[in-house]
Amino acid sequence: MTQESILIVEDDPVVAKVIEEGLLKLGFRISGSATNGKDALSMTAGTNPDLILMDINLKGPIDGIETARTINSRYRIPIVYLTGLSDQATLSRALDTAPYGYIVKPFDLNTLSITIRLALNERRINRELEDKCVWLQNTVQVLNEGIIVVDQHLRVIFENSAAEKMTGLASREASMKRAGEVLTFHDPISEKPFRYNLEPVLHNGIITITQSNSLLVSKDGARTLIRDSIAIPLKNGRGVTTGAAVILYPKAEGVHPGIKPDSTIRGGTTTFDITAFHQQGERQGEPDFQNDPEKCYDYGNHLMAVRRYEDAIAAYNMTIAINNIHYRAWYAKGTALEKLERNNEALEAYNQALSIHGTNPHILRAKGNLLKKMGEDGEAAKCFSTADLYTK
Repeated sequence: MTQESILIVEDDPVVAKVIEEGLLKLGFRISGSATNGKDALSMTAGTNPDLILMDINLKGPIDGIETARTINSRYRIPIVYLTGLSDQATLSRALDTAPYGYIVKPFDLNTLSITIRLALNERRINRELEDKCVWLQNTVQVLNEGIIVVDQHLRVIFENSAAEKMTGLASREASMKRAGEVLTFHDPISEKPFRYNLEPVLHNGIITITQSNSLLVSKDGARTLIRDSIAIPLKNGRGVTTGAAVILYPKAEGVHPGIKPDSTIRGGTTTFDITAFHQQGERQGEPDFQNDPEKCYDYGNHLMAVRRYEDAIAAYNMTIAINNIHYRAWYAKGTALEKLERNNEALEAYNQALSIHGTNPHILRAKGNLLKKMGEDGEAAKCFSTADLYTK
């Protein structure tokens, strides 16, 4: 087994020797020992240690904290501080450099061992996560589908290459702009502009879609025919919605608008499939929801995002079986059914959602649009009028 190497940065030679002997007993390899910040930077560059033990109160022009700050800007090496100081001011400065540990002198060998091993384990986990993030970002960049991520304030925080081409805005230009400034949609028939309403995604956890074959107009006026666009909520580890992902599926050239995408067939896939569940972790077979309607609902939303509508309906049905007043699942089921042109079933699902939450303007408008599509203009007008009453 390869021994992890540790660089000791300590200006007291007696303390440094004691630490070195202790580390050797613990099975670590010593990559070097420095007594000041300048030597520490030079040894770090020359030996690339697995971890650095850094005394905060170094003598010379730069102390241990400033040395650590410089190392952090150049390398991905965990740093554990050693210090005889435990005041709040020192601790605050040290924490600003995101150390992997903080040991107050005097300390024993057991404390040193535990702190170092925890730091090395955290470094391993962090590097695995960083590698996965790099893989995911590189994968997302080569997809044909446009992907735009917004935060809880509707500000764009990510845009892949395909979305850059569709919007005419480079990622750095789109960054922190409001979603409405980046996404300009036109109705495919009237060509009138309309706003992609993402508020329900963020505030209610409701998926939103645009009309099929809508036009996305870029900054320079170029137009892309978007076959489907679906926005889903993004949640943190605590289940709190912190943003939304907008997936833009451009219409392939030479495909008639009336032809359904292959991905509506049960088990069908799109290129977005390879990334859609990455944030949920690797899955073996069907997810275990453990009677958790929110996990089941989130799974349905991800299936919607990759246009696996039949599978999404099954997930929403599972959600409803667990909690039959889950109005968002009823609404999402209706949306998936409408995508499959099962309009009567979709209308029934919308009605079920409204029987639970009758004042939701987003669901009322969805029902109105479906009724209009079905030729029920009078009933559609009533839905739109009621939705306007409940719109804040």
